[in-house]
Amino acid sequence: MSASIFLKSIAKKISNKIVIANLDFGLQKGDRLAVIGANGCGKTPLLKIIAGIIDVDTGQIFINGEELNSKKYSLRKKICFIPDYIDFDNNLNINENLYIYLKLNTFYSDKESKDLINHWSEVFNFQKLLKLKIDKITKSKLRLIQLCRAFMHNPEFLVLDHPTV
Repeated sequence: MSASIFLKSIAKKISNKIVIANLDFGLQKGDRLAVIGANGCGKTPLLKIIAGIIDVDTGQIFINGEELNSKKYSLRKKICFIPDYIDFDNNLNINENLYIYLKLNTFYSDKESKDLINHWSEVFNFQKLLKLKIDKITKSKLRLIQLCRAFMHNPEFLVLDHPTV
């Protein structure tokens, strides 16, 4: 069976420091990967490379046999990246944040997007927070809503940076 995610000789330098050097590995559908290491060793850049957010300096990454880079938006839509920080727009309420995210990252219609938001807000019990701005909601609840957003996205690949934060 071929790998769903395959990294071939990738390397990345950040601020003149090599954080990833000549890395090869593959993951098949259903595999899980945990990346463990000291602060500053390149864990987050590796996850962002896998998610197609940043490009490698050398090497290639393939998703389902197709080469991935930050410009391949249709391929990137198959991947959901949850960063270690809260990435909602502070000027919008939760409903607006989720709606815009779905419109940018999925192919759902307006009605499907609204229905998904309503469904998952009930499942995760945050329907009363939908009209609130980000600064009115606790960080732990915002992290839960980030995870909920991933379920709405229904990605082929889920990439979590510091999932226990």
